[in-house]
Amino acid sequence: MSIAEIHGKLSPETVNDRMEDLLTSDVFGTMYYAGWEKGFRDWLLEAQPVRTSGNTLGQFIGSSPVEEVLFSFWPTLPNDKEPDVALLLKSKDGTCRVLLVEAKYLSGPSNAYVIQDESSDSPRTGNQLADQMDGFSKANHDPLIASWFPGTCQTGQLPFAHILVTSHRRLPAEVYKESLESLHRAGMAEFPCPAFWLSWRSLTPHLERYSPLIHDPAGRLILDLITLLEQKELRTFAGFHDLPWPAPVTSGSFWRFSFGHCMRSWVELNLTEGGDTLFWKERL
Repeated sequence: MSIAEIHGKLSPETVNDRMEDLLTSDVFGTMYYAGWEKGFRDWLLEAQPVRTSGNTLGQFIGSSPVEEVLFSFWPTLPNDKEPDVALLLKSKDGTCRVLLVEAKYLSGPSNAYVIQDESSDSPRTGNQLADQMDGFSKANHDPLIASWFPGTCQTGQLPFAHILVTSHRRLPAEVYKESLESLHRAGMAEFPCPAFWLSWRSLTPHLERYSPLIHDPAGRLILDLITLLEQKELRTFAGFHDLPWPAPVTSGSFWRFSFGHCMRSWVELNLTEGGDTLFWKERL
């Protein structure tokens, strides 16, 4: 069953959007069914603050243990923007916090040029991330939370944070620079909430400790998700330790490595007769 299909996200549209919605459904759908404590919590806690002086996500959540996580997929804000997922974290001390998640895979933010309407109750900057943060910060949280998480009793504004998930290997600084510039043009000096970035590539190591539980339904879901992430090549590079080690080198021998059809290069490794000195010769 696909949560993306339930929410009408598989209708004809751009291929990139469909791929992002499916990935969101696969990852956060597995988190929904298997439980966030099975690797997903530790993955989320790896989220990197956009501001170097910002708190970690763990500090934002607080020290009280989270007892319940509620999900809202593709919820709508008063300014008509849609985060991919909203998570309501209920802690043991009775406090609640909201995480707005925007997921990207093969494309960047869906920004759009907008004409400012001063009379509008929900103005937009045209920047997807900025409008999601600003839209939630200015919304009346009582009816919004009630519509996103039916049955939840909420009074007053909730602390919230925004997380962008991408396939980048490092924080996409240019994306956040554009978001902040959009806020500046709209008369706002700073992000209206803590902003974080997270990579899809860092998820698999957190899931692997639970994948051997194949006789448990959650374990089977997680194993399938790991397989999917590997097929999409969304895994952090783990170094060369998995590569076969070459045969021992003796005096006068050499290794040759091919660096691709474009370079047509090879490298020769030599040992001196004493065996104490290594030097490289490279031919292009």
